[in-house]
This record gives sequence, structure tokens and C-alpha cells, in this order.
Amino acid sequence: MSNTQQHEQAGELIRRCSEAETGGDIPALQSAAQEALQLAQLNDDPSLAAAGNYYLGRASLRRGSLPEARQQFEKAQALSRTANARQVEADTLRSLGIVYLYQGELSLSMTAFEGAAALHRAIGDHKGECFALNNMGSVAIQQGDLDRARALFAESLQAAEASGDPDAKCTVLMGLGDLEETSLGDL
Repeated sequence: MSNTQQHEQAGELIRRCSEAETGGDIPALQSAAQEALQLAQLNDDPSLAAAGNYYLGRASLRRGSLPEARQQFEKAQALSRTANARQVEADTLRSLGIVYLYQGELSLSMTAFEGAAALHRAIGDHKGECFALNNMGSVAIQQGDLDRARALFAESLQAAEASGDPDAKCTVLMGLGDLEETSLGDL
């Protein structure tokens, strides 16, 4: 198989992973991610291996297996740094933040989301930045820092508007709703 064919096959596998995750088809997601890992191993491709581990982590997260998800995301994180795959690194950091949040590790969660927001910003991914900032706002609510949460949601809204994605803006507005509900509960 030529390099061009291998590159095309890798791109197709990542597309299948993304579509399967978006569609909620966890078995298809896991299958495509495992194929990506096999192809990455054959071709010594750390970038594809990072993406494969990221998507295996997403499948584990969707199944509720936090320890397995964390392990896959940590592998993806190391590989993405080696390969300088910044998009995968940013997405993986945000996913690690979600795992930490579910595990009640608020400080680790905030640190992961901060790193993800910075990486998304650096690569011009406004939608990813929006979601990471929104996650940070949610953590700030849980930490009881409502002023910081408000500032993070405002920053997240700016990133959502820059992305032009209505789903991103909707996500921020839901976070703001959570903040206001929490604020009203303090009265």
C-alpha cells in the first residue's frame, strides 16, 4: 500500500470514528478506533495512534467506564504530544477533564480544561475553545466560585460567536442557566 493510500485509509477511519461517536454507535466507534490503532502500529504513525486511543477513550466514556477512558486518554495525550497532533491533544485534554470531573477531581478537571482551552485557542478552534471554557465554568460553579463561572461563560460565549456554531452558543446558554439557577439557590 502506498503512503497516499495509507493516509487516505487513516482519514477514512478517523471519519468513521467521528460519525460513529456523533451517531452514538459505540460498537462502530470502538471497531473503527481499533482499526486505526492497528493501522498506526503497522505504519509507525503516532498521530493516528493518538486519534485511535482518543476515540477508544470516547467509547469507554460513553459506556461509563471511567478508569478505561482515563487510561486511553492518557495514552492519546502522550502520543499526541509526541506527534505534535495539537487538535487531538486539545480534544483529549478536554475529555480527560470530563473524566476528572466525573471522578470528583475538580482541581485536575479545571487544569485539563484550562490546557484544552489554551490549545484550542492556539490552533484557532473556536468551537473547541468554547466548550473547554464552558466546562471550566461548570467546574467553577461546583467549586462555588460564581463570579469566575460568570466570567468563563462570558468568554465561552465570545468563542461560540466566533465559531459561528449555534450548538456551541446553545451549550453556553445552558451553562449560564445553570449558573443563574445556582445563584438563585443562594438567595
